[in-house]
Amino acid sequence: MIDQFAADPSSDCAASALAETALRERSSDLEELLAEKSAGREYSIATAIRLAAAVGDVIEPLEWLLRVEPKETFWFNSAYWVPAVLRRIERDANMTESLVEAAESAPSASARLSALCLLGLGSPNNSKVRSVLESAVRSYEAEIIPVIAFDVTTESFRLAAQALRELIN
Repeated sequence: MIDQFAADPSSDCAASALAETALRERSSDLEELLAEKSAGREYSIATAIRLAAAVGDVIEPLEWLLRVEPKETFWFNSAYWVPAVLRRIERDANMTESLVEAAESAPSASARLSALCLLGLGSPNNSKVRSVLESAVRSYEAEIIPVIAFDVTTESFRLAAQALRELIN
């Protein structure tokens, strides 16, 4: 796969496979190759976010994807990239803080809910995450109109308070 990617860095298949490998087995050489050869290239959304999870900023593509409330979500292909993001969150202690900040400044209700759900599913720091999720549930429950938003972890629109309650319990 490395040879294929080195020969054709625009290959979605090779880039995606190597990103997954980098998330499962730390290799600075592989991470450098991915970062160098993938820079400035266009990939499918699933490959782009897998690459971001392996060697880049996960928050930026998530916020780009959910900058406005989605009307069509079939092209998101969340099932193909959410596991990669969860692996990144699990291995990178800084991701907890990044997701908390992303949720606080999210460009849409869907971006906020998705960041919180990714945080709840991926972070190994349960005590900190629990308090963040509980606070978010309280703010959702204080809303006059219940918040319904798209959650990338389930690929569905959900009642935000209920989605987070499920993660807490």
